[in-house]
Amino acid sequence: MQNLITKEVKLKMIPWLLIGIVGSLLTLGIPYLVQSLLDNGDGKNIFQNVMLIVALLFVQLLLSFSAHYGLLKIGENIVLDFRMKAYESVLQNEQESQKRSGESAGEIIEVSKKLKNFIVFQLPTFIQSIVTIVGILIFLFILNWKLSIVILLGIPSIFLFLIPMSKLVSNISQSEQKVTIKVIGQLGEYFRNRTFFLANNATEQSKQKMKESYLELYQQSVKLGFFEALMQPFSLFFITIVLSFIFLFGGLLLSSGEMTIGTFISFLIYIFMLLTPASSVGSFLGELSKLQGSMSDILELICKPISVPQNTGEVVDL
Repeated sequence: MQNLITKEVKLKMIPWLLIGIVGSLLTLGIPYLVQSLLDNGDGKNIFQNVMLIVALLFVQLLLSFSAHYGLLKIGENIVLDFRMKAYESVLQNEQESQKRSGESAGEIIEVSKKLKNFIVFQLPTFIQSIVTIVGILIFLFILNWKLSIVILLGIPSIFLFLIPMSKLVSNISQSEQKVTIKVIGQLGEYFRNRTFFLANNATEQSKQKMKESYLELYQQSVKLGFFEALMQPFSLFFITIVLSFIFLFGGLLLSSGEMTIGTFISFLIYIFMLLTPASSVGSFLGELSKLQGSMSDILELICKPISVPQNTGEVVDL
């Protein structure tokens, strides 16, 4: 990764990351404005507060768009550099050239997609999520420390279930991807050798081998679908239980007069704002390790010395 994301690239990413962080921080003030609007609002201030909320949302939209587009351009440049280095390494490495060309091509394309997704989405989201979580917790303790402690105990319990399940689904998804790359390479190889198969009566044998590969891909897809189907209702079950307990405790504080309706509504908004960044932080390390695992072979290949000598013959046009 260090060979791709150099110090110069990191310096280019920092301004866009800061813009995204500022955009995330702006959204944290909206529930606080809602609380002020509900508890202290009168006919004169309602319009001003609503317009302020709309303005904050609009500025946040512009900042998020700018940060995403800036990081997208940087990510595309990194992916372009990676693809060229991988292509040169595969082309000039004798051991790698013995693999199916379709398999090597599929591996480069799949890893490129993961690398771009990590740089453009996962890394900025992780950084912004950390800042957002800290900011939300500060606002929550300002509003009501008792309900804040309940939230700190309740929300992490959701991810005690979600994180292991997401890692399991991620591992199965990675296995399915490897089988898919294998099938793509096998298809390309067989299509190129179609004339050879017909001439040597090897069509039935190729069909049998492709059927075995398709069956392997089918089994991996069914296995992945099973755990994905299992994860959704169980996630909803745990989230419903935890949120119901939080709402119940908040209702008790509201009925006893320890909390105003505006504060309670702000808490609800902050809770739902907290779920997404908490999930992003929980899944980041798993996604990072998955990316490093899928890139390890190609990065090792890029760092290897060239094993095929350059041909000094006549240059021809392709």
